[in-house]
Amino acid sequence: MTLARAGVGKVILVDKQTFTGANVGRHPLGVGSVGAAKTIELAKRIRSDLPHINVECHNSLVQDLLLRADCPLAGVDLIVSALGDWPSESLLDEWQAVQKTRRFPIVYGWTEPHAAAGHAIVISGVEDRLRDGLDATGLPHLVATRWAQETRRYEPACGAAFGPYGPVELGFITSMVAQTTLDALLGQAPSATHRIWLARRTFVEAAGGAWSDELRAIAPQALDGATMVERRWSRAAKDLAA
Repeated sequence: MTLARAGVGKVILVDKQTFTGANVGRHPLGVGSVGAAKTIELAKRIRSDLPHINVECHNSLVQDLLLRADCPLAGVDLIVSALGDWPSESLLDEWQAVQKTRRFPIVYGWTEPHAAAGHAIVISGVEDRLRDGLDATGLPHLVATRWAQETRRYEPACGAAFGPYGPVELGFITSMVAQTTLDALLGQAPSATHRIWLARRTFVEAAGGAWSDELRAIAPQALDGATMVERRWSRAAKDLAA
């Protein structure tokens, strides 16, 4: 919704999930969409609110689209991946690497527990890969926060797990990913740009967390939080850009 309001003329939505009640507090869709496909409902919302935007939707796994000979993502200007799923994003990383005739940016975004920190990565150069900053299981070499206790919470009786944060905390990260996306579209965020949003230090500590040693090493000036750190995406935490 943010990118559509910002002037992106065409949006392709890809997701196979259905909208659940647990999504309502952190999603533009409301209770009227519970039980329906996220892509279809969000496409309806964008067309209703912003009828000048061209919206295409695929109620599908991204893997299924990438393996098609007529992949609908092959002609886009940029992909935003908020999958949070290493098998899916590793395939997307491989798919981008073999695009020889037309290589465009992919922006990856994710949150850390409690939305105490968030990440946005731009990958566009032929020498850069998402996997450059991840281990073999897809975990980042650099995280901003450490937690002494389990960070997930569980619903009573059914035992469903969820991350204990809401739209306010998530809003900072969503805005950073959207801004990084626009910068990448406009050529203002080079390949391997890594931006990290840090919540207020007091918020992190109240939630039971602390800054990681890696963050303390690369950004000692940012430890009060409520700020963004920018560095080069790589395994080496010392590669701090700003």
